[in-house]
Amino acid sequence: MKKTIIKACAIAAALVAAQGMYAQSITPITSVGSMANGDLLLGVRTTVAGKYDLMIDLGQFSSLTSGASLSISSDLAAIGTASSLYYGVFAVTDGGTVYATTPTVSHLFSGLGTSQANFTQGNYLQPLDPGAVGYQTLGYDLSGFSDSQSTAHGGYIIASDVNSWSSQNPGSAAFGQSTYQIESAIGSNAYLDVAPKSGTGSPTQVGVFNLSSGGLLTYNAVPEPGTYALFGLGALLLVIAVRRKSHNA
Repeated sequence: MKKTIIKACAIAAALVAAQGMYAQSITPITSVGSMANGDLLLGVRTTVAGKYDLMIDLGQFSSLTSGASLSISSDLAAIGTASSLYYGVFAVTDGGTVYATTPTVSHLFSGLGTSQANFTQGNYLQPLDPGAVGYQTLGYDLSGFSDSQSTAHGGYIIASDVNSWSSQNPGSAAFGQSTYQIESAIGSNAYLDVAPKSGTGSPTQVGVFNLSSGGLLTYNAVPEPGTYALFGLGALLLVIAVRRKSHNA
């Protein structure tokens, strides 16, 4: 009986593992020419005055795979001590879909209006498009101009810069849109929500980021129904095996 249970559990675990076996690393966008609207922007700030914010382009949400990770320990070197660091992820797509993290697993961001989404994208994220990089935009700063400097995976920007993570992410109304906190303390989870444009669907929580004090950023997707189905299949195989053994006894 014990061996049967172990085998059934192993089958279910193997089926789930097979889904994410190729998830290896998060690949940041380090070339301005490759940046695009809708890219997920990772921001890290410190509560220590006079320091820089760190911003890294994590690419499109569709490029993320569950179990992927990225070490940004070298990027964090000039930011501050772990106890003073906070991080979050934010993005707006051309279609007005908003991606935003929250420190609360049960919270879901509501959808934004078309004008709000366009405002956010046009002022802060649209310039990431290679054809629209200009003064006082995130794309401009991440290019190494103004009061910024490049890092291994992104760029440092002085917190007082109009386009810094600190400037655009106050305690409320982050990027002028969110009425809830989108940051989590280093070492704790940041739950990624997807909020469609108002009237086009309901917000959902699709994954969770974690940035350790050592600088390891990880991402894991919220299990989809198919994943639960695999565990259900394993349980079904277990029941069949037990009944068959009982019948043969």
